[in-house]
Amino acid sequence: MGLKIRMVFVTLESNIGTFAINFLAFEQANFIQQAGVFPGSNVNKFKQGKVDFDKSRTTNAPILHDEYIAYECKVMNRILMAIIIGL
Repeated sequence: MGLKIRMVFVTLESNIGTFAINFLAFEQANFIQQAGVFPGSNVNKFKQGKVDFDKSRTTNAPILHDEYIAYECKVMNRILMAIIIGL
């Protein structure tokens, strides 16, 4: 039985508290890597990567056409935490 690797692409609407998690096939790994290099304020990542999407109904976050499943998420609570390593 073979293992099929899947990739995850997360789009976050900053300061809004909503986002989408799009699960993509391994073949989309180049787009995911490319999208992580440039800030979205400087480059239209979807146009540059030639990836089509629609805005979701609930969160208005991008849902990619090539995804096999997507989750729309909303931040309900934020907790500030600090991790101290070594002293």
